[in-house]
Amino acid sequence: DHMPLRSLWRWYSRAIHTRPILTQSLSSGIIMGFGDATVQCVTLLRLKSSIDQHPSSSSSSSLSYLTDRFDYSRTIRYFLLSSLLIGPGLRCWYVFLSRQFELTNYGRLKMLIADQGLMPPIMWLTFLSYTSVVVRGDRSAAAVKEFVLDRLPAMAVNSYRVWPLAQAINFFIVPLNFRLVYGSFVGYFWNCYICWHSNRPH
Repeated sequence: DHMPLRSLWRWYSRAIHTRPILTQSLSSGIIMGFGDATVQCVTLLRLKSSIDQHPSSSSSSSLSYLTDRFDYSRTIRYFLLSSLLIGPGLRCWYVFLSRQFELTNYGRLKMLIADQGLMPPIMWLTFLSYTSVVVRGDRSAAAVKEFVLDRLPAMAVNSYRVWPLAQAINFFIVPLNFRLVYGSFVGYFWNCYICWHSNRPH
């Protein structure tokens, strides 16, 4: 029963060693896309449930309701953001950190401090600015600034509730070639949060 999974894992392990940037970038994009798709499905199903409780509502299947209202372009845009920008950027960042710090416990601790001190603000601003311009369609600098400043504080607080511990595991335990993948799987739940947080009503 586990043979297909083993074969898939062997294939992925080969790919991540022979084409690490491409493999990790696509992995990051797919997981970001799944995060947004999850948020959309949960949001739409909750909306349908509330509509179905209304006596005058006409009932439709959950699948047809989802397919009719799902924003495919939004998910594709988030996939492109992560696979073309965030994924390659984080891969290069992890390689840079691994070369700057010794692979000792003290070196990894410095790596963790550097990572959490420098990278999160860049990621928050990139994601929120991209969401404002590409996903929401904001066209003025004032609108982008207002959106970013509105969503940034909660994102920053919750980021530091999740990522310091997650990255401690990443730097102390996970091999270099699997760090972005590990971060992406932890990030699936984070992606669900930021996609919801960035697209919720004002």
